[in-house]
Amino acid sequence: MPSIESRRVRILVADTSPETHEMLRSALEMRGHDVAVTNTAANLQGLLEHCDVGLISDDLVAGCPFLLARTPGTAPYAISLARLAVSSPPDEQIIWQPDDVLTCPAAPAAIAARIDLAQRVTGLKQALDERMGELADTLGRIQDSFLLGECPGILNGAQVATFAVPAETAAGDFLDFHQYDENCFDVVIGDVMGKGVKAALFGAATTTRFLRTLQQLLLEPKRYGLPSPEMIVNRVRGKMARQLSEMESFVTICYCRFDLEQKRCTLVDGGHLRTIHFSAQDASYNLLEGSNMPLGFSAAESYEQTSVRFGDGDVFVLYSDGITEAQNAAGEYFGCERLAELVASHSSADARTIIDRLR
Repeated sequence: MPSIESRRVRILVADTSPETHEMLRSALEMRGHDVAVTNTAANLQGLLEHCDVGLISDDLVAGCPFLLARTPGTAPYAISLARLAVSSPPDEQIIWQPDDVLTCPAAPAAIAARIDLAQRVTGLKQALDERMGELADTLGRIQDSFLLGECPGILNGAQVATFAVPAETAAGDFLDFHQYDENCFDVVIGDVMGKGVKAALFGAATTTRFLRTLQQLLLEPKRYGLPSPEMIVNRVRGKMARQLSEMESFVTICYCRFDLEQKRCTLVDGGHLRTIHFSAQDASYNLLEGSNMPLGFSAAESYEQTSVRFGDGDVFVLYSDGITEAQNAAGEYFGCERLAELVASHSSADARTIIDRLR
């Protein structure tokens, strides 16, 4: 990788003074940089988009909304040109946020120092952006591999379909399945508080904890039959209470078991979004929820399950707030009620078609 100092820089000098143009052009071209000049705010944004660094006087900033709205650290690197012995009355001052300030007239060494600093800052930012890109790719792999489980295989009279849209930043939403046979399977869906690397990694850790806990319960001696959903969630709560407390975090959770022979859904709800249950017989829907708090709120929380019967043609939908908090151009949330009504209107379709309509 070449050193930052050796990189040729494209520089725009935007000032109304011909003397300033000449001073800066001479000092910068002597250092091997490419220099363009302008004395007007017309098309200033377009010129800056083709430059690495902009040296800009305040009197031209006033005519460029792009510069007035910018925040430090955004491209291109912006240096404000200030003049000695010149002060504007307070009501005429232009408020904007450059990355640096150069007072003119300035010695060539001072000008070069400012550009060297700009090179270092932009070079470091480029390196950081590349690392963040690598991190985003890694997080994407984590989400695909650990946060989104595979749908159950062959089922006796049931269909399961899923979809997930990657967030702009990593998140802690997770979904997993545990299938016991063609008549029984569990769904666990949850969301770790917050966003970013911490949430994504903790989401992956939570799915792993549920899997390990289920395996341990199934292998415990003298245990007959499947451990109940509330037994599984309470065991996970006991295992994760300390970690959640130390991280000052919590996890919303909904753990559902579908028994296709008994036609019963048993669920434990820990502060997650209400599960939609559309009844084909009644042609209406219910929103299922429990009374428990999310994992991590209390180490003493006792999770309790509730059950609901279902019939042929019924539809269950479990989801995250990425659906209900989606907004239209007017800022209106999609919401749970609209989601439930959409499910009801397509309830006679197969699972994949319903999912496609939700998408």
